[in-house]
Amino acid sequence: LPEVASTNDFELSRALKEKGRLTGKYEPLNENAAIKGLLMNWDTLAVQYKDPETGNLLPIEIRVPSQYDDEEEPSASATQKGKRKAPPA
Repeated sequence: LPEVASTNDFELSRALKEKGRLTGKYEPLNENAAIKGLLMNWDTLAVQYKDPETGNLLPIEIRVPSQYDDEEEPSASATQKGKRKAPPA
């Protein structure tokens, strides 16, 4: 992550949606508008850092963590539970 010295080193950006689904694109929030009018419940926000040399916004990299620990994987029996085949007739 880039080093942040002031609030001028980054922008808060919101995820853009199309037909209710995330597009993977982000737009900076209007810094003069109230948050209440900009966001809906559960909108995704990201910190978008600025390049220290040019001041241009850097691309946002999102990494979604695994829902399982590294050592823990879902057991096969849990996924097959309740799915028995009928005995041959």
